[in-house]
Amino acid sequence: MLRVRPYPDELVYSLCSRIHFLNGNETERKTKNQLFGNVEKTIHVLWPTRLEYFSRNYNVGLNAKELCTKHTLFPYYAGFLSDEKRRRLFDAMRFGNSRANPSAYLGLNQEKSYVARLYLCPLCAKEDISKYGEPYWHRTHHLPGSKVCYKHNVWLLTECPVCSDPFTNGTNQELNITPMYCNNGHSLEFITENNNEDLLLIAQENNFLLTSERQLSLEDIHGKFHDYAKAKGYQNVESTVILYEKLFPDFIRRFPVSFLDLIGVSTQGGAIRGINKIFRKRETPIHPLYVLLLILFFGGSIENFMSQGIRYTPFGEGPWPCLNKLCSKFTKKAIGTVELKNTRRFAKPRGVFKCTDCGFTYSRLGPDKNQEDIYQYDLIPQTGELWDAQFEEQINNDIIYLSEMAKELGVGTVFLRLRLKERLGEINLHRTRMLAVKQLQRNRISEIVRDTPGITLTEISKIDPRLIKWMQEYDVEWLRDNVKYTRGKLSLDDRRKGLLEILQQHPKATRKELKQIHPSNYEWLIIHDKQWMMKQLPPRSNRNSKRTVEERREKFLKLLIKHPLATRSELKVLDSSNYTWLKLHDNEWFSFKLPPIKIRTEKKNRVTFTQRRDDFLLLRKENPHLSRGGLQRLNSNNYTWLRTHDSEWFEQHLPPPIERKGLKYPRYTLEERRNQFIIVYRENPQATPKEIRKLCGSNYTWLHTHDFLWLKEYQPGIRKTLNNQRRKRTLNKSLEQRRDEFLAIRNEHPRLSRTGLKEKYQSLYVWLMTNDTEWLLSHLPPIAPRKRK
Repeated sequence: MLRVRPYPDELVYSLCSRIHFLNGNETERKTKNQLFGNVEKTIHVLWPTRLEYFSRNYNVGLNAKELCTKHTLFPYYAGFLSDEKRRRLFDAMRFGNSRANPSAYLGLNQEKSYVARLYLCPLCAKEDISKYGEPYWHRTHHLPGSKVCYKHNVWLLTECPVCSDPFTNGTNQELNITPMYCNNGHSLEFITENNNEDLLLIAQENNFLLTSERQLSLEDIHGKFHDYAKAKGYQNVESTVILYEKLFPDFIRRFPVSFLDLIGVSTQGGAIRGINKIFRKRETPIHPLYVLLLILFFGGSIENFMSQGIRYTPFGEGPWPCLNKLCSKFTKKAIGTVELKNTRRFAKPRGVFKCTDCGFTYSRLGPDKNQEDIYQYDLIPQTGELWDAQFEEQINNDIIYLSEMAKELGVGTVFLRLRLKERLGEINLHRTRMLAVKQLQRNRISEIVRDTPGITLTEISKIDPRLIKWMQEYDVEWLRDNVKYTRGKLSLDDRRKGLLEILQQHPKATRKELKQIHPSNYEWLIIHDKQWMMKQLPPRSNRNSKRTVEERREKFLKLLIKHPLATRSELKVLDSSNYTWLKLHDNEWFSFKLPPIKIRTEKKNRVTFTQRRDDFLLLRKENPHLSRGGLQRLNSNNYTWLRTHDSEWFEQHLPPPIERKGLKYPRYTLEERRNQFIIVYRENPQATPKEIRKLCGSNYTWLHTHDFLWLKEYQPGIRKTLNNQRRKRTLNKSLEQRRDEFLAIRNEHPRLSRTGLKEKYQSLYVWLMTNDTEWLLSHLPPIAPRKRK
């Protein structure tokens, strides 16, 4: 046989096709037998086998290993396989039998991108002819995802652009040399420029993966993938779980679905299975095209991806401040390290910061968005010895004011409340504080009463109004029992004298200031002695600007010129103060200048009684079968008007009401309703309350509303005992017990009004008012008379 040497970057399939053509063999079986010693051998376009036999018996100047690495796609896939799978793939290509297919070891049989087609670059073929005298099939053109020539940036051909005649029939049983014309004689010098930068980028990076002396491996880039995923927010801090629901949408925005379909990458429901395999780090084969796409997504190119050093720093580079208010390095950047932890939120890390000086540890959810975030935190895992010592000192105080304590310790009230619960147990901090404050306030008032015997509540309120106001709100019963009240027994002369004394002490005070000095006396005099009061009070301050009548008239005339069609109401809205002043002080001129009042005219086409009646009679005549509800639905407006304004005539002409099926429900007496319930109860002794309610129907609802006590006594028990025996439900308290309880409350609080009794003892008050009204009214305190204004 004629010896043929392979060209640079030539496929083994192309070499075998040229040997077959140059030796003039009539059939492919003869060539296969001569080259591989097997007539049944299929010379695969991408994955040839029995290369050891081929290199030994047909001297091409290369051994089997060199053929694999320089004239097949083996280097493209080898870096992303485990050592065992790489060895098995290489052995399959060296010693594989006639039916062995090395692609099965890669798991590519089901891949959309795995199609054994022949690709041709017209410009590369033209260069091959000028350089070697003939074209050949380049392995770089057959890399998955390469749709354009990496060198010339033109589209690769798989068939004749004119007649669509393919370069191969798809059975891989024939040996095809690289053509310059199709079978129908059309020239293949058909050049189509590529305008998609991503297609050219993939072709160039594919060629780099195939021919680079530095073989990339998944072990080299697996860690970088996770670093990039953390930096981009696609992975939790301490986990290898990738948040695909966030990664895939961003990936699709970078590489649209139409582009992925073009290069042979399948997407299923927005997910890409090949990318899932990369992050799982299992023994399953990984397609290099998916690795390449992920590299381009993160780094832009292989060189940038490998050269860039990326660190995941969601909280910046540090140092970070200590946020313990009690520490000497408060707000100073004294923390040099941060501990990153996982969170349940989508790829949001939690940073833990600990001050080495005070031991205060805080954490917050990241990443930081601006410089001010470093002074924020949301959790405090440890407070440190310095903070704990100050906390214990605060607890020893007589009264614990939560807000003040939180402000002094530099923490939130929620956190402080939890620490107090841990330290002091289940206590009602608000109630405890209130008891202590009550005692302090009582002591203050007791001191004032002891120092000034006979002092009244009004006089104490002048000394310390805030103290009396607090006591009236939170401890009014003690105040009434221990302080002398003045119940408005001042005479008219005393009140006048009090006001005149205030006027002498504050001659320049305004009316508002006088009212604030003694509000009760001021209001009493305004109500009961207004004429004398108005003579004594200072004149009212005129807040408005002092405009003359001419200025106000001129302002109003300008408003009329500006809005000639405005009504009186609209003019008032436009300038309310001037409008009101002119109406009060210059009404004669103002009334003459105002626009005339628009009189509303009666509505046209107003329907009369006769027309409404005629319309209704016509409707009845046209629909004699309709009921009252049907007539109302046809003309609701006329129906409602006649029923309201002409009811006597309307009732005479309405159709008779529809009688319900069965007997009409009569009005039962109380005894009849009770007897009906007892009959149902005795006929169904084993029924539950729910079943009794269904059997009685509306009668049960009526008794529950109007005769609840009797129903509670006779209805079946709600719960069962341990022996599954029904028990009778009884009242918790009898009538006499409730009366005795109410009398004890009245004796303990004789000054409580009706409203006070109802607010403090609502359930007892409402029960007695509902079931024992006469007795309760006879024992209630009298109604306080209202003051007449």
